Amino acid sequence: PDGATGSNWVFYVSTQGYAIKDTSDATVTITGKTLTLTAPNGGQTFAEGQRGIQVLWTSTGFIPQVELWMAQRDGATLSNWKQLTGAIANDGQESVNLPDGATGSNWVFYVSTPGYAVKDISDAAVTIQASR
Repeated sequence: PDGATGSNWVFYVSTQGYAIKDTSDATVTITGKTLTLTAPNGGQTFAEGQRGIQVLWTSTGFIPQVELWMAQRDGATLSNWKQLTGAIANDGQESVNLPDGATGSNWVFYVSTPGYAVKDISDAAVTIQASR
């Protein structure tokens, strides 16, 4: 279940009424849900409106869908949010198109669950050059 994390968990199974039951022979560790954005992870330069940028991420725990965003970072504040995808299958990769009008420095990529309970942001900013 959600929230069940840590070590020393055991599995227990039984028939209705508990006439037959068993417990796992060893303990298990249950980790929580995580998302980790791996690319683009900062330092790259893209063109305004560039097509086919590969966004890559890893996850742990059961996360069926994710959303991809980008935003401008000003210190600890994120603003000028641009949605790159709606809810998509959590398969660890998606090709995205940068929106027109998103230019300048300090852009970061953002992967999250719908509802933002689990999320990650690129480690450093990217630059988006204006088209000519």
